[in-house]
Amino acid sequence: MVKRQTVWLSTMMVLSLMLIGYYTMNNPSETTSAEGGTATTSVVAPTVTSSSGSTSTTPAASAGTTNPNDFFVSTQTQLDKNMSEQLDNLRSVVANANASPEQIGNAETSIKHIMDLRGEMANARDAVLGDGYKECVIVPDASDRYTVYVESKAISPTDAVKIMNLVSQQLGVSMANIIVTAHA
Repeated sequence: MVKRQTVWLSTMMVLSLMLIGYYTMNNPSETTSAEGGTATTSVVAPTVTSSSGSTSTTPAASAGTTNPNDFFVSTQTQLDKNMSEQLDNLRSVVANANASPEQIGNAETSIKHIMDLRGEMANARDAVLGDGYKECVIVPDASDRYTVYVESKAISPTDAVKIMNLVSQQLGVSMANIIVTAHA
């Protein structure tokens, strides 16, 4: 028998992924194609969805952005918080004595996937920062696409492709699934 908490968690995860996908697909931006990838060079503020289903733009984005670091710190903090909440919920499924072996196996697989993704995203962020950018945050969405926000007023298509290549190598995804966006 499926527990209410499991159904609730699954529903909230699906809703948050759908919302992330919606905002990713409906982001007004200028897109430039470069070597099979897409480089987006617009200034946007992502909407971050928590696992509880609530959405909020980051404080720096909604307050007029006086300090670019506020945007990057708050976005990264929200991503870390969301991943930690998902991990906690999955760990509670694994620790639940009434959970079926299938539920436990799925939860353990999801935990491994989230932990691997967290490490890969940290490595990709470090690679972008090592390339000379002051700040960077990588936001995943439901369809294995990643938006890379870098602190810059504008990004040339050449720089965008360079960032896409770095992130692609670290995450093991196609450059076509990476969007680079400047945020100043």
